[in-house]
Amino acid sequence: MEKKKIQEMKKNWIYVAVVILLVGAAYFLSQKNSENVVRTENREFGIKDTANITKIVISDKKPSEAVIEKKEDGKWYVNGKYPVRKDAIELVLETLYRQTMRNYVNESAKPNILKKMAVSGKEVRVYAGEEEIKHFYVGDNPQDMLGTYMMLHNATEPYVVHMEGFNGFLSVRYFTQEDLWRSRLICDLGPGQLKSVQIEYTHANLSGFTLESNGLDDIQILDEAGQAYPFSPETATSFLSNFQNLQFEGLITDKDAVWQKKDSILSSPPLFEMTIEDTYGNSNYIRGFYKSALEGETDRNGDPLLYDRDRYYAQLNGDDMILIQRVTFDKILRPIEYFAKDE
Repeated sequence: MEKKKIQEMKKNWIYVAVVILLVGAAYFLSQKNSENVVRTENREFGIKDTANITKIVISDKKPSEAVIEKKEDGKWYVNGKYPVRKDAIELVLETLYRQTMRNYVNESAKPNILKKMAVSGKEVRVYAGEEEIKHFYVGDNPQDMLGTYMMLHNATEPYVVHMEGFNGFLSVRYFTQEDLWRSRLICDLGPGQLKSVQIEYTHANLSGFTLESNGLDDIQILDEAGQAYPFSPETATSFLSNFQNLQFEGLITDKDAVWQKKDSILSSPPLFEMTIEDTYGNSNYIRGFYKSALEGETDRNGDPLLYDRDRYYAQLNGDDMILIQRVTFDKILRPIEYFAKDE
């Protein structure tokens, strides 16, 4: 009888042990699955539907911030002031779509990565309307330069993030400088969209003119005295095509060496003054100035050059100092005789 009791007790303990093992296994699996969910969420750096993005805020530790926002007209603006470079917004949207985790970070390297991210990293917040859909931090790059350290907001683990098929790092695509985001476009006018162009040469021995257009079949050119000038319609039409995708090369900022000479350059007699007006009532006013040649530059004969053969300085709309390329603007900076009819 005693023996039977002992056997029954052993059997009960086996049942209890099995139950404990099953409960433990279930708990372990549930915890493992829970951890996997968290880890998966912490590795989702890409945004699949970038068409819904309406605002991107990038900030750094300087502190500096760029707010890139899509307005009701469908165009992107930086800090609510200037149109954004098309190539820049396309690049960052592509990056947000394609960026994905490449690999984990070694435990020994994490403290240093997180420290650098806290000191010199960037913060990126992405919105669709009023909803924040992605919030992450951008650090520096691993030694192989194939990716960038990133960490999602509220996460504890950094990862190496890259884009499939792209050998490089992504940190440079998230920048805060307003002048780098800003579009270089001055105007983009088809021949039928340009209402008038007036050019005066105040520092060159050239005759200025005013071209007025009410469509390609209604163009007139006036000399400096306001008198009609006989011209070649073909030449005038060809001239108008130069105002499509008219851009400047770059903004001159306080980081440029020439900034200290800005006031003296802009107060000197300009090479030309140009006013461009479109059929929508918009206008741009440009004053151009010679840019000194670099020391030691010579012409084909070996004589020292006075002026840069490739670029002019300019002022746009009485505000920004810009750099413009001669290869672009010399097609516009014509004397009135350029339009003369072939007799």
